[in-house]
Amino acid sequence: EAILIRQFNAPDNTNYIIGWECFPTKGWGGINPTQSLVDAFECIDGAPINKSSLYDETDPFTNRDPRLEVCVLHDGEEMYGTTIKVAPLKSSGNTGIAQHGDATATGYYQQKWLDPNIDPQSTGWDMGKDWHVIRFAEVLLTYAEAQNEIAGLDDSAFEAVNRVRRRAGIPELQKNDASKPTYCGTQDELRQRIRNEWRVEFALEGGKRQWDIRRWGIAKDVLNAPFLGLKYKLVDDPNAPAEDGGKKCILYQGENIKLTGSRYSDHNYVYPVPQSEIDLNPALTQNAGYE
Repeated sequence: EAILIRQFNAPDNTNYIIGWECFPTKGWGGINPTQSLVDAFECIDGAPINKSSLYDETDPFTNRDPRLEVCVLHDGEEMYGTTIKVAPLKSSGNTGIAQHGDATATGYYQQKWLDPNIDPQSTGWDMGKDWHVIRFAEVLLTYAEAQNEIAGLDDSAFEAVNRVRRRAGIPELQKNDASKPTYCGTQDELRQRIRNEWRVEFALEGGKRQWDIRRWGIAKDVLNAPFLGLKYKLVDDPNAPAEDGGKKCILYQGENIKLTGSRYSDHNYVYPVPQSEIDLNPALTQNAGYE
């Protein structure tokens, strides 16, 4: 699977501190998956959640793509001896939404890269984690994407993307049975499923998605949209702890947490020409938007 990696080993002037950035009681808790990412993972029948009879929005982590659980820490899970409670109440402690500066803003925490056997606080800067620059799954999805663009519903494109899905335990995409949720009958349908496979397979892997959405020309739409967290609502409860002001929280119901999106413009699809290069060659012109 690992084709090209960058090794990190503190204290030899290298450290990869991703574990510190994920969990609020053992670091900073600053990487928070959005609701959009959580929703991108299919159900175990191979259908998107909005087309699956298995999906229950009040119990959203049941019957889902197994990769979701290894990517996202959610309410009720345990890590490093701490049970995650994300309700925006004092009784939730350090893991509750907005309960302190390092707590989740979306109701979710990143789990990918966390090893329950490696305590970030006890290991210091050395998490023992290498950076995977290229995985074999990237080779397969690159081929599937390119072959679909060239040849449409090509068998080899299906086989490439399905090698990734098979390993994850998700039903294979196919073009022969329109009654099944894995059916892709047009080039664009397969394109969208391949793009989603990129998203869930490489979720939370150090910014890979930014290059995907730029390549596909959708970065402006994706990044300028509001970032959403989970749904919750606060209701009166006379039995609630006094510290919670007579309120209890019902998760996965009510309104989504709404966060501000980015400011992404058309010129951001390309980088500026370095001023040092323009100084060397005055015939060079700066890219639009960076003048």
